[in-house]
Amino acid sequence: MRVERDSTNGVSMPALHQQCCDVAYIRNGRTLLSKIDAEIPAGQFTAIVGPNGAGKSTLLRLLGGLDHPNRGEVYLEQQSITHISAQSRARRIGWLGQFGPSDLPLSVAQYLMLGRHATLGRFGQPNREDRQLVAQVLEDFDMLAQAQQAWRTLSGGERQRAGLARLAVQDVPLWLLDEPTNHLDLKHQIQLFQRLREETAAGRTIVAVLHDLSLATRWADHVILLSEGRLLRQGPPAHVLQADILSTAYDVSTELLYEQGLHWIKPTQLQPPC
Repeated sequence: MRVERDSTNGVSMPALHQQCCDVAYIRNGRTLLSKIDAEIPAGQFTAIVGPNGAGKSTLLRLLGGLDHPNRGEVYLEQQSITHISAQSRARRIGWLGQFGPSDLPLSVAQYLMLGRHATLGRFGQPNREDRQLVAQVLEDFDMLAQAQQAWRTLSGGERQRAGLARLAVQDVPLWLLDEPTNHLDLKHQIQLFQRLREETAAGRTIVAVLHDLSLATRWADHVILLSEGRLLRQGPPAHVLQADILSTAYDVSTELLYEQGLHWIKPTQLQPPC
């Protein structure tokens, strides 16, 4: 476990490491994951990629302890996540799923305050520091104007940004994000990845399921490539996101392009209409 400086509040943050050892997951008689041996490096940004149905979201849920493997173990540091209580997980793991709640009787500021639930005092009431943190995060995520707005009136993109802001309020060392770019426009996608890089620089460990391989190439430190419930390759983006292995995973020919310092992944079998 590595210890870094947390830019949010200036205190030391433990950079958490995770590991999957021979993990399999079966649901309704269908094997969704099999023989997964994967590493989540501490203090880095890991992208989980692969085609639809590869098991990306399933693996993320196992990492968060929301589901439990039928075989093998998922470890947080050196402790099996199945032996960690829900309250203890809430103090170490932040979760943002693909589909947030659609109708909460809360304002945006109240929703962000839910991120402090695991650390509130014995009476469960936020103190001045909690309220100041929420206000600061609302400003950081360009949402001060929506602070008192009803949750149900937010657009999909605003809900996604609020979900990310709640993670910042929760202020835990491990973030698990399932398709965090959902509903975000180009400006807020760029802001999102810049923020994620800042968080890893401060010592936070981040794992995100991504569909856009070019985003994984540009922003991630570590990539896990899944296909049909199996791990094809893991490691730095340049090692994993190679044309031959991507063609195998996605069943489509690809080529890698390098332009103005950026890598792009182009499917070569798909041609635009004339």
